[in-house]
Amino acid sequence: LEINIDAESESEIDDFPVLPSAPLLKRTFESLSLSDSIHNKTVNQTEDPPLQNSNLMKKARGLLNLVGPYLEEMKIDCPGAGADNMPTSSKYKKSSWAATAANGHNNAAINLTQRLPRRPTPPQGQSHEDRRVMVRLNSEHEARKTEPFLLRQQIQRMIPDPSLVVDAIVVPSGVTILAPTPAKAATILQYKEVIAQRFGNAVVERQESWTTFVIGPLPKFISTMDGPQDPLEGLLLQEPSFASIRDEVPIRQMAWTRRSKESPEPLGHIRIHVPETKANKFPSRLQLFGAAVGIQRIREHKPVTTCEKCHGFHSTR
Repeated sequence: LEINIDAESESEIDDFPVLPSAPLLKRTFESLSLSDSIHNKTVNQTEDPPLQNSNLMKKARGLLNLVGPYLEEMKIDCPGAGADNMPTSSKYKKSSWAATAANGHNNAAINLTQRLPRRPTPPQGQSHEDRRVMVRLNSEHEARKTEPFLLRQQIQRMIPDPSLVVDAIVVPSGVTILAPTPAKAATILQYKEVIAQRFGNAVVERQESWTTFVIGPLPKFISTMDGPQDPLEGLLLQEPSFASIRDEVPIRQMAWTRRSKESPEPLGHIRIHVPETKANKFPSRLQLFGAAVGIQRIREHKPVTTCEKCHGFHSTR
């Protein structure tokens, strides 16, 4: 009975033959080699994109050089076949500055301004200051009470050519005569003695732009042999450092600032007006009364445009 059991078990085992090991190893090796090749291609693509791009450009350039002569012959033989739109090699003979720099030709002349768009310059506006002629009057002059239209007619009768005077405006310093152009304003100045004589006790001069400088702090009174003295009474102009720049920079007016006048402090600041054309020659520091004094240039700042409705930074719409 035992022998029969063993025989049956042996027959069941013999029904399932053992698979050969060599094909299995071969398939495993093929799968591994395929995955390695895919991985290597992926690594090469991710590591060297510039190399691939350069190879692609070389192949494209070679193809263009190969096809270019035939396209040029077609363009000559068939001029009406629309060959103007064909990309012939003659269009690519002139390399750009980027290609020249990439190839390492450092000595080649690269024209960067050849294709730069030229921005047109806007027309320069006429300056109002260049057209003005000032008639300086004292605060109690009768001409300040005259109406502008009547004042303009009176000035037009003072000069031979009435067209030289466009308008006459009463200003804090006197009367402003407005000319059509700066050249005609210079013509009006030729009759400044006649205009000053007709007005009486007046000074006629060309209007100029003035720059304001603030000097200080300075003592309001300087101790001298004759006692305390205000530096604006001649002492400031006699200082060597200040006198050296008076020849190059004419000074229009000198006065204490309003805050210095109202303050009880012994030190204050002086306001000086010089022509705008000479403002760059004015120094930033001076040695005055034995001390180094700073000089500050006052610049006019335009107010920020704001909307009256929403208070935004734009004009009211």
